[in-house]
Amino acid sequence: MRANGGFRLIALLLVASVYASSSQTHAASSPVAPVPATSVAGSDIGDRVNHALKSCALQCTVYIPAGNYSFATPIHLELNPFGKYKLSGDPGAVLSYTGGGDAIITTINNLSGSSQLLIEGFQLMGNAHAAAGIHTMPTNRITIRNMVISGFSGGDGILVEGTNSSNIYDNLISNNKNGIRLIPTVCNSSAPIHCGTSASGPPFAANAIHVTYNQITSNTQWAIFEDTVMVGHGLSETLNNLYMGNDFEANGVGAIYLTRSRGTIITANYFEGSPRQVVLGMPNGGSGYRAYGPVVRDNYFTTVTATPYNIEIEDADSALIEGNSELVASLDAKNCFVNIVGATRTYISKNAIYQRNAYCYNGVPGTPSTSDGSFFFGQR
Repeated sequence: MRANGGFRLIALLLVASVYASSSQTHAASSPVAPVPATSVAGSDIGDRVNHALKSCALQCTVYIPAGNYSFATPIHLELNPFGKYKLSGDPGAVLSYTGGGDAIITTINNLSGSSQLLIEGFQLMGNAHAAAGIHTMPTNRITIRNMVISGFSGGDGILVEGTNSSNIYDNLISNNKNGIRLIPTVCNSSAPIHCGTSASGPPFAANAIHVTYNQITSNTQWAIFEDTVMVGHGLSETLNNLYMGNDFEANGVGAIYLTRSRGTIITANYFEGSPRQVVLGMPNGGSGYRAYGPVVRDNYFTTVTATPYNIEIEDADSALIEGNSELVASLDAKNCFVNIVGATRTYISKNAIYQRNAYCYNGVPGTPSTSDGSFFFGQR
């Protein structure tokens, strides 16, 4: 979970297994039928979901039937039940959040375990005052899939705070401030658990987050924003995140921004129509805000005049860029496929580049010195 030992939590699953009976004579448990959220009393659908989860002691599927639901009560999905419940909905279930804060948040009672939490299937609509559509907290194993998350224009469609080993796939995430924002956090160890920049305790970075096969479009700032809201406290960079097979179009500031990362892979994505596309590292941030070993491979870019650079290496160490392709829609003399500002040991292999300037250095066509071991294939 946290960078310096979080995956030790997986061992707790093995400890939990000792409670399973080895006897073959015990009858199998009867499956629990899904609990319709509408069958439980509450002030709105958020309150009903919360009550439904309590009624089954977090050991059921809570299902939201088709329909239009306005709600102001945040949905609290308690972490660390080891996969005993999920929140599911009909594709025709439209939940419109009218409150502030987070529409859905994964609350913490303790900092151990792998949650195996699944959120799937329905539409979640926001408002300008909400902080996030879905806010995940430190744990291992959360999956968000087959969702529509839209309208959180003052916040994030999904906010990943210190979560590890989780999957976000096959969603439409559109018309938010940021599509997905990942941040580090620190949590106090004693109950009630509180996490954030003001807490004191174990550190958690957002590691091994797999964002695959989503449409993340028309967000006013970034589609993906790895936001370094704090440093120190023993926090590492974000570790080994994967962005694969996504459609990134028409995001207001840019598609992917890595401010402090290590081993991130950006592959097989579709980029078009954002002022900035892939940005590696924070300019003038120093080594603490660097992208270490990022891989940008086999992506497609539509090149237009309004997007001067397809890939920006602002501050990176050992970046690997290869196998990418572009279609040139419009360009001028200032367009470059890759712009290098601050980098060491950069390796750029073959890419299908058709614009005049393959590489720029500080916005001027050309490349920096290769004395640090950098390699630029096909310099122009």
